[in-house]
Amino acid sequence: MNIFLKFEVIIFFITLSYCVYYIFHRIYIVYFDVKKIVAKPKLSEKEKVADILVNREKIQQHYKKDKSSKSELTDATKKKIIDIVKKVRINSAKGYFDASKNLIVEGLSLDKFNKDLNLELAFIYEKERNYENAEYIYRDLREVLKDNYEVSKKLGFILAMQNKIEESIKIYRDIYSNQKGDMEVVDMLCNLTYEIKKYKSCLKFVKVYLKENPRNVEKLFMKATCLEQLGKIGECIKVYENILTLQPYNTDAIYKRKELKGKLNNEKI
Repeated sequence: MNIFLKFEVIIFFITLSYCVYYIFHRIYIVYFDVKKIVAKPKLSEKEKVADILVNREKIQQHYKKDKSSKSELTDATKKKIIDIVKKVRINSAKGYFDASKNLIVEGLSLDKFNKDLNLELAFIYEKERNYENAEYIYRDLREVLKDNYEVSKKLGFILAMQNKIEESIKIYRDIYSNQKGDMEVVDMLCNLTYEIKKYKSCLKFVKVYLKENPRNVEKLFMKATCLEQLGKIGECIKVYENILTLQPYNTDAIYKRKELKGKLNNEKI
């Protein structure tokens, strides 16, 4: 019995050793098969941008050249790019940003200076809250499309999202000097100047905004705050009274009007 028992033990360990060897051998093979597939070096986000976009100097030089360079694209290529832009917009609208990026890379390989594709890429980065990369693209495009106020507005917004308030205000002011009727720009100037407590500038833009939107309570409150900070208490009280005409039970306006009236009476005494 002892001999048979020893023999069975030997057989067991031989079998176990083979099983262990087989398992590790399969793991080794699978590991290297997978490694061949996924081990391609990945680009960082900045490298991706550099890879599918040209640097600022190149893109600016391209647009400053005679536009005849666009005629180098064949009709078939132009049509393909138009189709790609359409597909990108559809995918982006559905939130399929990776698919959109792949299409954009394909399109930029045909025309790396294409404005629509660069704008779509910036839009994707904006949605992904990758504001630095979006800023990179909008800056390039603004340099070469100086009269395109939509691009300037997008850059101004992206800068504001990165808390680059002063630079954002400068861009919106530039737009406002040429597009005084653009209430979106006026609204941003109200909000940005208010945020950094430039009450005199804010009051100027709030007044412009309220001419077009006199019943906007948010901007009326903003106007009242600016007037109070500038020491114009009497005018400030009148604004709160205007708010109460629109919203008679607005507790904030009721409180501020009472507080400021008391302050004004004390000053008279």
